[in-house]
Amino acid sequence: MKIDKALLAEANYEGSRLIEVVDENLNVLQAELSALQQEINPILDILNESYYKAIDPIYQEVQKLNEEIKGKKFVIGELTKKFQPQIEIIEATEQKASLVKNKMQPIILEAVKEQIGEFEIARHTVNKDGKMYVEIFDEIEERVKALRASKAKK
Repeated sequence: MKIDKALLAEANYEGSRLIEVVDENLNVLQAELSALQQEINPILDILNESYYKAIDPIYQEVQKLNEEIKGKKFVIGELTKKFQPQIEIIEATEQKASLVKNKMQPIILEAVKEQIGEFEIARHTVNKDGKMYVEIFDEIEERVKALRASKAKK
């Protein structure tokens, strides 16, 4: 490919160049695009006059609020960093407690299985006066309460 040296001169260089594309199909499609653009120009003018002018202040307000939120999240992040060692201790303790509770559950169910009825369920333990109790709920009664509550909402 040979390019004329005059075209390569720095005075002629704009950072890019144009190459003409000659194709009848492209000309037809370009005319179709122009017609579509002419069709929507009046709508765009209406939007520019009414819609965009109305929503622009709202977007600016949202942008300000987002900046405030960003600042508050930064403060939260700094506080979280400051208290991270304590948070990690709490999370580790909660994991250990969860493991202990998981170990307790089958033992509790085994201990009370002879004392609960067919439609009763042991939900959770309650410590009272230094003793451990299991709170037992009647499944049928719970369902009746739920049905009554849903009917009362209607």
